[in-house]
Amino acid sequence: MFSEDNVSGKLTNERFMKMSQRYDEEQLQLKKDIEELQRQCDKENDRAFCKEQFLKAVLKFMEKKTLTPTILRACRAHRRVSDPGQGKEQDS
Repeated sequence: MFSEDNVSGKLTNERFMKMSQRYDEEQLQLKKDIEELQRQCDKENDRAFCKEQFLKAVLKFMEKKTLTPTILRACRAHRRVSDPGQGKEQDS
């Protein structure tokens, strides 16, 4: 549409170039935004997967009557500890 207007003389070359540049900048920014959102989604999916694995392990071990070294290692691999200095949880 814009190139047709430029060819027909409805848009000056200068105006066409400005609009074209804005379009290219907007496309570049949208591409960057999509990449960032994809990284955030991947990070959340990883967290959800870890949470699901932990819950499966907990449910599996809740049925056990005795605490074995294997159970302890599995639980320790998934436990979270709170850092009193920072107020947030961290992997142990």
